[in-house]
This record gives sequence, structure tokens and C-alpha cells, in this order.
Amino acid sequence: MNPTPAHCATACKPLRHTHAILLVVEDELMIRSSLLWMLNAQGYHALLAASGERALAMIKALGSEFFSVLIADVNLPGMGGIQLAAELRAIRPGMRTLFVSRMSKEKFTEMGADMSQAAFVPKPLNTDQIIAALHGLLKGQSY
Repeated sequence: MNPTPAHCATACKPLRHTHAILLVVEDELMIRSSLLWMLNAQGYHALLAASGERALAMIKALGSEFFSVLIADVNLPGMGGIQLAAELRAIRPGMRTLFVSRMSKEKFTEMGADMSQAAFVPKPLNTDQIIAALHGLLKGQSY
């Protein structure tokens, strides 16, 4: 991920303060931690889950309205990101989702995920791409 947490500590200033709360679902600890650092440096608030099942438990406990955007890895063990997003949209239609994956956007598109109010960013994750996708999603645009 670019920039690194050490770089953010000295060079990244939050672009703006936001009340958006993001639910980050990523099974790889290093990526989950890097996303948290990057999002916090940009003024976002995030809660983390290591699996789709844990994310659903958080959503049920806190309420789907608590979260502004779901950021989900496509390939999670057990319930994958696409299934998680579909289940969340059944509870809260129109929930915005940022999918991340090591696969190409073309291969992801072939999977048939609902991309209304959704975006896709390939791994390795790039800070500028993540932030641009989030800004678009929070403004109600597909990316």
C-alpha cells in the first residue's frame, strides 16, 4: 500500500474531517492494518472485521445505518465480499461498497457483482485510488 504508515505519520494530512464510518472487511492483517492507517490519515473512521461473518455480526449489532461504506475484499474465506455486499443490501438497499481484490477489474466484472453504488480497486492498494473511489461513493457516484 502506498504510502506506508511511517510515511503517513509525517507527511499525510487529513484531506477533511468526515462523519462517514467505514466497515473494512479484509482477512489479511497487514492489509487491514494499512487500510486503517490510510483511512485515519485521511479523516475517515473505520471499524475492522477479518471475515464476512464477523462483519455481518457487527452490522446486526450496530445497525446497517451505522456504516456509510463497506470496503470488502472479494476473496474472503467463508463468505466472500460479493456475498457480504448482497446480504447487506438486502438489509439496507443502496448500501455503497468498495470492492478490493488481487484479480483484474475485467475478471471481477465477469463475476457479475452488483456494481450500482459500488467501486472496484485492484490490489496492491493505492491510496489515491482508494480515496478517489471513496469520495465518489460518498457523493453517490459509481466508480
